[in-house]
Amino acid sequence: MRHDNEVTPRDFIRIWQSSKSAKEAYGRLGMKPSAAASRAHHYRLKGIPLKRWRRHRTDWVALAEYAARLRVHYNHEDENNDPA
Repeated sequence: MRHDNEVTPRDFIRIWQSSKSAKEAYGRLGMKPSAAASRAHHYRLKGIPLKRWRRHRTDWVALAEYAARLRVHYNHEDENNDPA
């Protein structure tokens, strides 16, 4: 893993812009995701128009419904296996 300062600004921009995903960029840069994302954020603040990738959005409502279905399923399963 490279240190943040081992990637020149031009190399960082070239690799970031030519990558198809954030994960690919982190790998090609040889940087920890937090360090690369922080550097990209800093560059954007300085006016460098680096590409942005969509983040996976968590659908909390769907997860809550899923958890409720599992709870009912496993509670029902426990009742069927209860020797009492």
